[in-house]
Amino acid sequence: MILAILCLLLITLLFTKRIKVNNINKYIVYLYSIYSFGVLAFSTFNLYKLNDVSNKVYIMWIVNIVLVIGTILIFSKKESGQIEEIQQTGWINEIAKSKLLFFTGLILLSLLVFYKVKYEKTLQNLPLSEIRMVRYGAMFSSGVETIFFDYILIGILTIFLIIGAMLIVNKKIINRITIVTLLCLALYSSIGYGRMIIFEFVVFIVFSYLIFNCGNKIKINLKSILVFISFVIILVLTGAVIVVIRLKGIDQLSFENIFKYGIQEQIDQLYRYFEGGFRTFDYFLQNGFEGINKPTITRLTFGGIEDLFGLVVNNIGFNFTTINSIIAPITQKSISVGNGIYMNAFYTCLMNYYCDLGYVGIVIYPVLHGLLIAYGINNYIKKKDIISYVLMMYILYNMIASIYRWNYQGGATMFLTLSIIIFDIGYHKIYKRSKYHENTLDS
Repeated sequence: MILAILCLLLITLLFTKRIKVNNINKYIVYLYSIYSFGVLAFSTFNLYKLNDVSNKVYIMWIVNIVLVIGTILIFSKKESGQIEEIQQTGWINEIAKSKLLFFTGLILLSLLVFYKVKYEKTLQNLPLSEIRMVRYGAMFSSGVETIFFDYILIGILTIFLIIGAMLIVNKKIINRITIVTLLCLALYSSIGYGRMIIFEFVVFIVFSYLIFNCGNKIKINLKSILVFISFVIILVLTGAVIVVIRLKGIDQLSFENIFKYGIQEQIDQLYRYFEGGFRTFDYFLQNGFEGINKPTITRLTFGGIEDLFGLVVNNIGFNFTTINSIIAPITQKSISVGNGIYMNAFYTCLMNYYCDLGYVGIVIYPVLHGLLIAYGINNYIKKKDIISYVLMMYILYNMIASIYRWNYQGGATMFLTLSIIIFDIGYHKIYKRSKYHENTLDS
């Protein structure tokens, strides 16, 4: 299987190189191909002696990757990917100097300080084992507060992470918005000590670096690559030490503890996130889910939309049971993936596809996903502004995340995606209308 995966990777890279598509689309396909086929290939080595993954799972994943890549390339813009540097520099400088954005960042920072204090106070009355779960229940006083935190506050934080990554890549590290973003990142990662937010920020940096370099046709030399990789490694390891040391309850810092609980533990966790999902999905294919005996017919893949609908109707007096409320207790149960390691929640995007429509879903949904990715990229190439950029980056992050879970199943992810799309469309309609009136008056 390893040879088949590597051959497909080589074929994909060569085909993408020869096809005449926009440079930004092309480089994103390069990155996604290396990442996704690379994770599959790495899984076959099974370094942690987890359960073996069946060839059926690998084949289904190969089909998914090929369909996503094929759809992106088919619907890519065919003209040159060069973006005028003056256009990019213009709106980036405006964002870097934006007083409104800075003021919003200060409000976000203040709210995160408030929730950090609230989190620590709540944790005083609970055992250390609850250090993660406090964030998902006990910290909030009402359902409305939970919704505000998950949908609004985290949504705004995500937008700031995208903007912060963009400013860092464009050498605006010593900038008030960048500094506020990094402070918000540190605060949020310390509330519940989640590590995915750090990975999310790194992904935004990687894509920002890729897009701005290929867009401006700047030659990427070895020195810039090494500097960039060093920054990413320092960022990840710093976050790892802070998060894992606290989770383990280590009071004394030493090089041994930093390596064992900071670096090694983080590597182990990343391996489980990216390779464990293939094992949990294989388990699902063999055993199914107790209580779900028939196809969910699009409900699970589009679970985020159903969550938003349920949020509205349940708060006006109706009783609507969402698919997530049914399946969450099932997927939260830990299952063995081998070698004494247990996992939950991470079943890869294919679980959603297969649970909805079986093998038909494995073919249909990757095409729809590819269409969404192509839309995000082409929309940015066409408009070249901060709104389309944020939308594209968020879609690309969820593309990367699909190898361990399907984020669009959640209401918060769907809410943010739809909000940015609606705002993007509305803003440009108003902008076009105002330009039309200006031209009419001038004539």
